[in-house]
Amino acid sequence: MLKQIATGAVITGLALGMIAPSLAMAQTGTGTSTSTTTHTETLRAQIVALQARIAELQAQILEIRKQQTQLVLEIATTTNVGAQGDNVKLLQLYLAQDPTLYPEGLITGYFGTKTLKALERYEAKYSDDDGDDDGDDDDNDGKKNNGKGKAKGKDKQRENALEKINKSLRNGSWVVVKSATDPNTCIVTPPGHFVAPGYAKNFGKPISIPCKDLPPGIQRLMNGTVTPPVADTTAPTFSQVNVGTLTATTAIITATTSEQTTVRAQYGTTTAYGSTTAFGTLGTTTTLTLSGLTPSTTYHYVLHARDAAGNTATTTDAVFTTATTPDTTAPVISGAAATSTTATGSSIAWTTNEPASSKLYYGTTTPLVLGTALTSFDPTFLTNHLVAVSGLTASTTYRYVIESKDASGNTATSTENSFVTLP
Repeated sequence: MLKQIATGAVITGLALGMIAPSLAMAQTGTGTSTSTTTHTETLRAQIVALQARIAELQAQILEIRKQQTQLVLEIATTTNVGAQGDNVKLLQLYLAQDPTLYPEGLITGYFGTKTLKALERYEAKYSDDDGDDDGDDDDNDGKKNNGKGKAKGKDKQRENALEKINKSLRNGSWVVVKSATDPNTCIVTPPGHFVAPGYAKNFGKPISIPCKDLPPGIQRLMNGTVTPPVADTTAPTFSQVNVGTLTATTAIITATTSEQTTVRAQYGTTTAYGSTTAFGTLGTTTTLTLSGLTPSTTYHYVLHARDAAGNTATTTDAVFTTATTPDTTAPVISGAAATSTTATGSSIAWTTNEPASSKLYYGTTTPLVLGTALTSFDPTFLTNHLVAVSGLTASTTYRYVIESKDASGNTATSTENSFVTLP
């Protein structure tokens, strides 16, 4: 298109060059005949027409070049609450230039109440610029319109405000130029500045911003320099590591880091480890549960932390020992018998499969009631037990029950047995 217009301009220029000599000859010829005068006026008219055509073609060339370097910015005047898309983003971006109009500075692409309020502030601030009608009309009785008429008036005010913004955009007071290297990046200039073609290749001033999802408040920096974020190259550190609850088969480890991290553990019975937990959730405090462990076993472990930038930290090797398996099994009583029986006494012997105490319940009633029976007790933990009783009555049958309790409190009780004292 640009080549065709340029070619037309050249042809027009050549035609002008051919007409000019003819005009000169007409002016230097002798005589003042009517035909000569008419010919001269005709040539002059052609020159004026050709000059106008050249100016028109040159204007078209400039416009096309401008369109090649700048975005065509236009906001539909029908844009209203609930609308979405780039049309709304352009409106929000424009309003955000003035924090008094749009203090939130949110470039979301959604026309919500904040955008509407900003547009109403714009209309109120510039309502007298061109004398636009506010849309309120009197009815046939000279009264104000009803609620529906007021709503139409609001729509008219909104359309007027959008048209004012479009005039500002068309007049070139605000420019957005697409980046030549990144289609999702724009160069934004404050009013009154000009962006030369190719400037998008060198991001400095004006600000380079994403064309989509503009951060809130970025327009407040329109006249300053935006400093890019500094890359995080600092590794996290562990400030505290504790082994909490230990059971025979589980261990709970808590860790605190200097920044938001995810943490995992490696553990095993040697420094080769062999087992690994998954990384936890991001945070400064992490709790890890190690399960499936062996009772009464020493384990080695290390923790690995990783921050959002990928920097890592590892603790030194540490150890913990799981608890023993709780003893819930009662001793086994065997070999109970009365020995060395006399007229007034006797000794009861028995064995247990583990160290346990010795207690003997005895009396003359049957069944023997343990709560009221006589007792003899030895708290020493033994496997071979012997309890002697005295003060018995001659030629009498005595009933007895044995009780042994281990160190874990597990208790075994025998069946009722008997012996007879001597006459």
